[in-house]
Amino acid sequence: MNRKRLYLLLGLLVLAAVCASTAHRLPVLLDPRLAIVETNRLDEVILRRATAGDARSQYLLGLCYERGALGKQKDETAALEWLRKAAENGFAPSQLELAIRLLDSALTAKVAWLDVIEHQPWEQDADSRQNAARLEAQEAQIRADAEKWLRKAAGQGLVKAQFELAERLGTDAIIAAYTPGELSRTDDSMAPIRRGFVTIYYNASGFLYRPPDAALEFESLEWCRKAAEQGHLGAQQNLGLYYYRHKIHA
Repeated sequence: MNRKRLYLLLGLLVLAAVCASTAHRLPVLLDPRLAIVETNRLDEVILRRATAGDARSQYLLGLCYERGALGKQKDETAALEWLRKAAENGFAPSQLELAIRLLDSALTAKVAWLDVIEHQPWEQDADSRQNAARLEAQEAQIRADAEKWLRKAAGQGLVKAQFELAERLGTDAIIAAYTPGELSRTDDSMAPIRRGFVTIYYNASGFLYRPPDAALEFESLEWCRKAAEQGHLGAQQNLGLYYYRHKIHA
């Protein structure tokens, strides 16, 4: 009998302790005006937080629109809008994601520009020249925006952004050595450079056509080294190729 009473007493003490620990939550749990996050659908939570300005949620919402996830229809415009909001709020993964999307758009504009200068009589036709100039300016503007976000993400230590920025600058370093008139030549000798198949690390033909722009080359190497020091295999390989080509064997 004494043992049963002891067990009963211990049980009451445990119950009292549980009630005491949750008493401060009772007003919240019982208030019907307050929504409990755990009972909401995940997409509703993300949307509410994104609308309130949470950068991570804005990034996730952008990915939802991009991939058609969590009940969202694929919408590239909405995806870019939310990714840009998160990027503007300083979220490095969104800055990188936005930059990649912009670079894809720039590539589309560049392909259209190349189509004009390679397959149409743009040198003789005023409309073709104007169209080529418009597409070239559009591509340059999008690329500049993408590079801005790459720099921001790379500056926050995001290794993928550092590597991507190094690659882009490595290409720009070679392209900068040529005039717009040379780049627009239709002969095959300029095709690899015009299409961006070259960087200071490697290129389609295996050699550099001209000495690259020194400032861009230096900056590219700095970002590549930062990524390599963080263990990025592509950056480590690029540095090895660069030093091998310049006979810095050690």
